[in-house]
Amino acid sequence: DPEAFIKRHTGGERTFLFDAVVDGRNLFRVGRIGDGGKWLADPQSLPAKPVLYSFGVGDDISFDTAMAGQFGYEVHLFDPSAPVVAGFKKFKQASPCGKGSISYHPVGLGPCSDDPKSQWDLVIDGVKCEVKGLAALAKELGNARVDVLKVDIEGGELTALPPALAEGTFEALGVKQLLVEIHLWDDGQFRRYVKFIGDLKKHGYEMFRKEFNPGDSARCAEFAFVKVR
Repeated sequence: DPEAFIKRHTGGERTFLFDAVVDGRNLFRVGRIGDGGKWLADPQSLPAKPVLYSFGVGDDISFDTAMAGQFGYEVHLFDPSAPVVAGFKKFKQASPCGKGSISYHPVGLGPCSDDPKSQWDLVIDGVKCEVKGLAALAKELGNARVDVLKVDIEGGELTALPPALAEGTFEALGVKQLLVEIHLWDDGQFRRYVKFIGDLKKHGYEMFRKEFNPGDSARCAEFAFVKVR
């Protein structure tokens, strides 16, 4: 009940309310220490030639390069912000990286608004960016499945992910693990989060790890979910 939680809990206390409820087995922390690394459960159990969609690049791709290089993932990076676009200007698609490969796409994950008139309008630092939904991107890139979905999009996660879950995109793509940084900035975000946790559970996803963001532990944390049924 999101409303009950909002009334009962405030501030940084909210990030302590939810914790791992299932054993992820053979947990690996992939990537650098600090904000860039993510937790992965039992990577050996994933299919051959696994696929990772990673939304939100920023200035750290240690997780993504390790997933490609160490575990052989076909990694797709998505981030339309100007500094990232400039950094990948000379990057060649499907570049080999250890056992796997990395591709970059200057596209954001949407929808980014509840308003039908602006749900695909994303402006970063005054620049309008291209935005697409998860299903549309997978179809465009020819990926019948996305084994691991990583999302770190600075507050947009609770607008973009619930529609994909509700529409059956997670099931259609066979998403086995969701690694997402959740920002609980205000009552609205917290209300969305409580509902999203419940919806994930209904679709068979349970939390196997939580890690506080070292830069803002009161309002931001990494949550990792695995498909259990």
